[in-house]
Amino acid sequence: MNHFKIRSTIRLPFTPRNEALELKKEIRRALSQLNAKEHKILYAYFAACRREFFDVENVLFYNLGSGSFNKLSVEELCFELKHDPQLDEYE
Repeated sequence: MNHFKIRSTIRLPFTPRNEALELKKEIRRALSQLNAKEHKILYAYFAACRREFFDVENVLFYNLGSGSFNKLSVEELCFELKHDPQLDEYE
């Protein structure tokens, strides 16, 4: 697998509980299945319908724990945040 997409109505916090903990597990499972030998760039994208202050790199990387990325041997890390008030979260 060389990519995955996960949609959620919540943003992953540093200390997840309940639904957020399940989200963290789902993301970590997907990361563990990425084929790191084919691709050297890890690209992460976060879209939100509300404009709020938070560190997108924490949501996409730090809050998952560094162990989530042990298998990946990437040379570049790219991430993006998009604010879109028209975003349909249930698309």
